[in-house]
Amino acid sequence: MAAAMKSKNSSIPTNSSPENHTKLIEIKDYGYEDVGQQTACFQVYMDLCEVRQWYNVVIHPCESLQMVFISGQYRPSDPFEVVLPLPAQTVLSLEKLEQYIENIRPPDDSFTNKSLTLAIVEKDTSTVYYRVSSGLVPPDSAEVNQGKKRKHRDAFQNRKALSSWALEQHEQKFSAGCEQAEAEISSDPDPQGLDPGTGHIETEGSDVYRTKIPELKPETLSERDSNS
Repeated sequence: MAAAMKSKNSSIPTNSSPENHTKLIEIKDYGYEDVGQQTACFQVYMDLCEVRQWYNVVIHPCESLQMVFISGQYRPSDPFEVVLPLPAQTVLSLEKLEQYIENIRPPDDSFTNKSLTLAIVEKDTSTVYYRVSSGLVPPDSAEVNQGKKRKHRDAFQNRKALSSWALEQHEQKFSAGCEQAEAEISSDPDPQGLDPGTGHIETEGSDVYRTKIPELKPETLSERDSNS
């Protein structure tokens, strides 16, 4: 299902064991033979009520298909959704999907949408929701496709221009910092803040570092030999 589902059932009767849960007993009391579908229905019911927080979640029987399904609301103001739980090993076909859409209906006939949400339940109870509708969805027209391509192209160009502008701003700031450091050092041959141990100085607002190289006096070979 496209949207994350929310529900508030004020009270869900529970017992110490899932086998004795009131809703699981209700599902089994319908007497249908597909135990896997019954188990999937119970797991989806608990997921909608406890995890996704749906409202007004109710379990219904479908006599024509010998299956159980669920109805509920994402929000109290939303229309009712119909959910058909299925175990993951269920083999689906277009004919089966059409049967599900035509026959899975709440008994009060308040549900008029030609769509159905399939809840596919794995053995580890993880569940994936798919919404299916009757008929085929027509492809987008050439004009719509061109509009989508143009939108993606414009977005890419905008991101590219923004990246270039940000790089240019960074380079300008770095160059300004370098010029400021050059001006400060040239105006003061022995700038304050120079660490005599390392010879490094950090200029404000810049990541530029300067190293002061000690002045070396030339010496002759004889002087060096005498010093040694």
